[in-house]
Amino acid sequence: MIVINKMNCYAAISCVFFLHLFSLQGAEGLLTAPKNYFNDEAGLVSPQIGAELNTELAAFDQKTSNQIVVMIEPSVPSTSSIDDLAQQMYSAWHLGTKKNSNGVLLLVFAKEKTIRIQTGYGLEAALPDALCKRIISEVMIPLFQKGDANQAFIDGVTAIMKATAGEYKNDVPHKKQVRFPWWHLLFSPLGFFLMMIIISFFRRQQSRGNPSIGGGLFMGGTGLSGGGTSESNDWGGFSGGGGASGGGGADGSW
Repeated sequence: MIVINKMNCYAAISCVFFLHLFSLQGAEGLLTAPKNYFNDEAGLVSPQIGAELNTELAAFDQKTSNQIVVMIEPSVPSTSSIDDLAQQMYSAWHLGTKKNSNGVLLLVFAKEKTIRIQTGYGLEAALPDALCKRIISEVMIPLFQKGDANQAFIDGVTAIMKATAGEYKNDVPHKKQVRFPWWHLLFSPLGFFLMMIIISFFRRQQSRGNPSIGGGLFMGGTGLSGGGTSESNDWGGFSGGGGASGGGGADGSW
């Protein structure tokens, strides 16, 4: 009876994996590195405010090396959850320096009215999950609900910058997150089976002359990117420095 339960569990995990694998193909376009720090693909913010925030974020990067990127998309392109997409995008773009992983991604999908703040390893202490949630729910969402998207991004970006600089303190007690030890799965029979599937998938795509598909597959904050390295990004003189994220952050909707 125990063996049957284990087999059912493995089968269920395999099904989820396959569904996730094919859903990633719809999100392929999101993995292309943006050209600016502030990117509004949905026309949610006025061009003037967008340009001002882009300049401010570029200057903040030069001053602190903390790389904050805002991406506003019209809608979610696949069945993936917003936190999965944020993890894929962050890892593909290599936000933050390789040494410090001090990057932040502010991701918004206009149609679904969802917000995600994704943090790099190096900023999890300055910008913990509870503080990300506060910035979303207390700073940005009320302004979105009032129809003032411009001010929502101005205040949201300002709060994130202050937090990464140690000026925006988190006074909400929170529990330390316990994340799934992915290496246990990696070295299990199921992990070996899934790894063989991944390798087979990439080989098939490469043999078809399309190696970029599947570049958003990541486990436990480390990534397999088929889109090249951060040196190939063109962000108007800026490129990601090789940072990584372990999935820290929070999301919300208005």
